[in-house]
Amino acid sequence: MYVSLDENGRICASTSKEEYAEGMTEFEFPDDFDFSQQDSYRIVDKELIFDPVPISDAQKEVERSIVRQSQFQTVAVLFINANTKALTDEQALSVSLLIDEWVKDTFYEKDQIIRYKDELYRIGQDHTSQEIYPPDSKGVTALYSHITIDEETGYEEWKPWDGVSGIYQTDQPVIDPNDGQIYISKIPNNVWGPPSQQPTYWDLYEK
Repeated sequence: MYVSLDENGRICASTSKEEYAEGMTEFEFPDDFDFSQQDSYRIVDKELIFDPVPISDAQKEVERSIVRQSQFQTVAVLFINANTKALTDEQALSVSLLIDEWVKDTFYEKDQIIRYKDELYRIGQDHTSQEIYPPDSKGVTALYSHITIDEETGYEEWKPWDGVSGIYQTDQPVIDPNDGQIYISKIPNNVWGPPSQQPTYWDLYEK
């Protein structure tokens, strides 16, 4: 192997190709030498010495910033998943990638929110998840209520009461999937709909 050294004997470059070795020094490395770390070594009197380049204060601050950012992300994930019960559907969707994936054989509590195949579901009742009944399977709406928001308007899409969601509060806007219009609930705990067919309980939203 051929190496190029700086004035302090630190390895600058290495090659096994003699045709590229002009001006370089021949040196025999140990068989297990990690050449990706070669700039952390000097060669003095034909001896290989581990001598990492000191990290500058600026580099240390960059590394600390990276660690802090990672810790902030960890805290955010832990906090969000400990408090999904308190999130509205809109809030949950705004941090959807931070919400934990659904896992089989796991105990879930009512009103928790989980992620499955990049979709969010709110838990309808305390239960232990089963592999044969994932959130997107048929007949499990009592366990998992699919959270949906209209992408164009940003409003929650109205859906019938399923025992978990589909209940709306006074002045809450929803988009009717039947006609694409936005409606405002007139009453609390509104489970009537679709809004376009229930004018007693819904007003058409006037922007």
